Amino acid sequence: MPDIEDKSEHWLSTLRNFSSVILEEIRSKGDKLQSIKFSLSDSSPLDKDVTSLWVDGGNAHFDFVGGSWFIVKAAAGFFSSGEKIKWHEKTSTGFTTLPRNIDRFVGIHRDILEVECVLELIEKKPDFIVLDNSLTTYANMGVPHSLLKFFESGEPIEESSEYDFFRAFIDFKKRFNALIQQCKILDIPLIGAAKDPKSRLLARKWGLGKNFIDSSAISLLAKGNTGFTEAMEAKYLRISRVEKYLEKRSLLTGDRGRFQSIFGILQPYSRVFRVDFPEFQQSKLYDIRKFLVAMHDGNGYLLPSHVVHNRATIPDRLSDGLSQLVMSSVAKEDMEIATFLFGPQRRSKFG
Repeated sequence: MPDIEDKSEHWLSTLRNFSSVILEEIRSKGDKLQSIKFSLSDSSPLDKDVTSLWVDGGNAHFDFVGGSWFIVKAAAGFFSSGEKIKWHEKTSTGFTTLPRNIDRFVGIHRDILEVECVLELIEKKPDFIVLDNSLTTYANMGVPHSLLKFFESGEPIEESSEYDFFRAFIDFKKRFNALIQQCKILDIPLIGAAKDPKSRLLARKWGLGKNFIDSSAISLLAKGNTGFTEAMEAKYLRISRVEKYLEKRSLLTGDRGRFQSIFGILQPYSRVFRVDFPEFQQSKLYDIRKFLVAMHDGNGYLLPSHVVHNRATIPDRLSDGLSQLVMSSVAKEDMEIATFLFGPQRRSKFG
């Protein structure tokens, strides 16, 4: 018992020290926060009925000895005042032997389905299209270091799981580029809404140090006020090798690769969200803000975003059931292959 008490006291002491350090670092920025000229521009809701298309995705993957099996899903909801939501959904599964970055690989396949859903519905000409992430996240879509060689050497001598990753990356870029082009041709505002932004566009500009992100800084500065920040350039990481490759293929070049960002709070002390839009749609900012105000649920959340998220999410029970179904299907055909492919990884047992 004394040993357990000693360990508990050790951890309590460690946590108290950590809390003190964090609080001190945040408080040390108090004067700088007070000196920031910060204001929010309020906005009223749209005074007309509009149609809007919202999309989100879900995914799950399972790691086995022989590789990783994954399932991805996208759900797009067409919202029109006074009508039931019209749904368009897509699912896909796959298998990869990637040794690392599996989450990112699966995420790209999910995002491909999301953009596919939107492109298949865009001819309905909604008044607004909303993706469930910042547009810069889609534009950047961080490239693992192991893929950089393909941007110079092109197709490898033999197939590999890394090259599959590269092809999925380029496939997504082509679709995202096509979406931006279509929105420009059809004059449809394209919005990327991030519910939990981790960006540091403003925090860096204000010199607030590493322990502030935009949403936490804005929450402190807003002091219960609501509204939107001014639009600013949405900068994102650019890798020269990747940029040159995309430029040669006219993907996300020129105004198709430049975005603006605003941050919003729709209820006092509610969560800060971030919204991106293409720079060429700057003139639509006024309508975008009024549209977002009209879409919130009274608690500061964008209601369609949550409805679509719940539709797109793959519940644990479903993903577990699907994985069991895949394993049993393979086992019926060939038990030896099933045993090899779907044996549990050692770390899943021992950590």
